[in-house]
Amino acid sequence: MEKQIKDFYQQLVQLQDSHSAASPAKTTLTAKIIRSRIRDFQHERLIHLLVTLFFGLLLFLSFIFSSLNDNLIFWILTAIVTILEIFYIKHYFILENTLQKIEAISPDIFYLLKN
Repeated sequence: MEKQIKDFYQQLVQLQDSHSAASPAKTTLTAKIIRSRIRDFQHERLIHLLVTLFFGLLLFLSFIFSSLNDNLIFWILTAIVTILEIFYIKHYFILENTLQKIEAISPDIFYLLKN
């Protein structure tokens, strides 16, 4: 997913830099595809936010439960959930920042496609 969104951002930057005159049908199709991809990435961002929050809650509860019960299994569970949460936060960070870059340049792209 990270590669897809970064590739899409690079394509938008290239489109912004080298916009040439195209037929109205092609520009309408291009605008629809861009809007669709942005909507898909926004949905992906929302899902990953919910998953990250769920694992954060699971991490908090497993830490509380491990603190109350001095059992090695619960501490191992807490360590596993911590590692998962770190990777979810990293992935969400990349997804969020790249999508914000896309949303920042998309008005320029749509303006170029209209003219």
